[in-house]
Amino acid sequence: MIRIGLVGVGFMGWIHYLAYKHLKGAQLAAVCSRDKAKLAGDWRSIRGNFGPPGEMVDLSGVKKYERLDDLLADPDIDLIDVCNPTHLHPDTAIAALQAGKHVLVEKAIALKPEQADAMVAAAKAAGKLLMVAHVLPFFPEFRYAAQVIKDGRYGKLLAGHFKRVISRPDWSADIGDAAKTGGPAVDLHVHDTHFIGLVCGVPKGVFSTGVSDTSVVQHLTTSYDYGSGGPSVTCSSGALAMSGRPFVHGYELYLERAALVYESGT
Repeated sequence: MIRIGLVGVGFMGWIHYLAYKHLKGAQLAAVCSRDKAKLAGDWRSIRGNFGPPGEMVDLSGVKKYERLDDLLADPDIDLIDVCNPTHLHPDTAIAALQAGKHVLVEKAIALKPEQADAMVAAAKAAGKLLMVAHVLPFFPEFRYAAQVIKDGRYGKLLAGHFKRVISRPDWSADIGDAAKTGGPAVDLHVHDTHFIGLVCGVPKGVFSTGVSDTSVVQHLTTSYDYGSGGPSVTCSSGALAMSGRPFVHGYELYLERAALVYESGT
């Protein structure tokens, strides 16, 4: 049985908590938060752009820690699940790896490439797993698309467009803070950029244009360059939708003998 320590009890921590209820071979063994109310099981303040709102949770049998160091010193914890804001991911993950724990870290792995490199190096030095919680390959609609592209049953991929758009995240101050998350467009864009790299390979280059305010990129469209023989692929992500459309993602993929179309929320 893998015993998990959850760091960060916000929106993603709540979503992970719900997922842990259905796991086999692993269990939530500890939570770490600076919020005493959340350590007491009051998660009713949690909101997000999908999934249910937070509620009172039963943490009996689950260890509670206010300090990360105390959690990492617990010999009963096998894996640290990093769900705190992105700017804290590198220090949290590296400390956990150095403490001999495996790590699952929410996307984005970090805000700077050199931070991600340091995390990878720490995992190699510790001989522990470092896993980034990119979920799209596990969604049925995206898993099917990946299989179709890989096995070539409808010929090669000629072109495609992905989108991931939310309404302004007024439920979280952190996600709109570029210093903490990169801003909503970047925080969303990393999902599809990861999936595009998975099914198409690393592009030769990218070109992006977007909409920004004084502090953060709110909406971003990127073209991925695969050269004259490769597919024409673009993606748009951002937080410009109205409140009546809190979250939508999907794709249109054009293959030689088929077109795949998926859009959530329709």
